[in-house]
Amino acid sequence: GRPNFVGTIQQFVDKFLAIPFYEACTGKNVESIDADRYYKECDKYVNRSRGFAANYVKYRFASDNKHYNQVRFSYNDEGQRIITMGLNGKAPTVIVHQTWKKAHKEEENTRAIISFLENMKTYLMQNGFLHYDDCYFLAESYLKRNPSVIPVLRNRFKYVFVDEAQDTHKHQLDLLNRLFGGVPCDCLQLIGDPNQSIFNVHSRSTTLQWRGNNPRYINKSIRLSPSVASVVNNLVSDRGR
Repeated sequence: GRPNFVGTIQQFVDKFLAIPFYEACTGKNVESIDADRYYKECDKYVNRSRGFAANYVKYRFASDNKHYNQVRFSYNDEGQRIITMGLNGKAPTVIVHQTWKKAHKEEENTRAIISFLENMKTYLMQNGFLHYDDCYFLAESYLKRNPSVIPVLRNRFKYVFVDEAQDTHKHQLDLLNRLFGGVPCDCLQLIGDPNQSIFNVHSRSTTLQWRGNNPRYINKSIRLSPSVASVVNNLVSDRGR
């Protein structure tokens, strides 16, 4: 019950940061927060668009970058809004072709393509078609515009427990530390096992983002029999202590 919250990090960000900020700024409801729906809306936008930039994005862009549906809003070091490939990723790459150089249109064409991608992202955002990543961008925007929300959340949630911490992403950990990593939050505790980290199929990486800060180890378990533990022990990647 109130004022407690039990749910995922994503649900917390959606409920207390992203959706309230979006509704306050646009006066509209969020249409969806869903990857599949977001990808379909990206395709609709690109397929109904016409012109050089639309054709490049439709037929060539995905071969030079990740897919165009990976375009996200992020902030650069100066606090300016930019588009990146993935949340807080690199700027989109536009390959300059020889025909552009001969026509002296490399800069013009590059600007047109980047502008098209930014317009696509703006359209999707304005119409409430959000990817999960967008909620962290909206949360960041909320905190930039109204940092007083941080002490409000800290006062409401004195104790914060994150289970399965080994499967959190860097942007999630950064946000949690920003919100609850200080006084007057009395406790931010992350609980997890590095050896149970889920393989990240998107980055093709098993790199663990979370490492315990002043960790306490539980070295005895009643979940495994000695025979199973002796086998599993040879597969451990991070023994801790």
